[in-house]
Amino acid sequence: MYEGLTFKLSLYFPSDYPFTAPVVKFEAPGCFHPNVDLQHGHICLDVLKEKWSAVHNIRTILLSIQSLLGGAWATRERSCCSVGTLGLCLGATTQCLLTSSGL
Repeated sequence: MYEGLTFKLSLYFPSDYPFTAPVVKFEAPGCFHPNVDLQHGHICLDVLKEKWSAVHNIRTILLSIQSLLGGAWATRERSCCSVGTLGLCLGATTQCLLTSSGL
């Protein structure tokens, strides 16, 4: 479904990164997926929430998002319905492009 599409992501790194997960979101136009908040672009992904570990890095985050987009929607459940606002995020901001080739 997403093959050949390119998405723009924003990554917000808190001051205590890598001990706290970065906030990652799709920029407009966003991505239509059950695990993506259409209004704000926040991504509901366990490695960005309760399964975050300091061993994760940008590469593992992007691979996890790519895997999320490549997975079957029927087996995905939106496990984090309310996502916090970005207003409290501190630290560096990075933007990158995620190309969904082969998904």
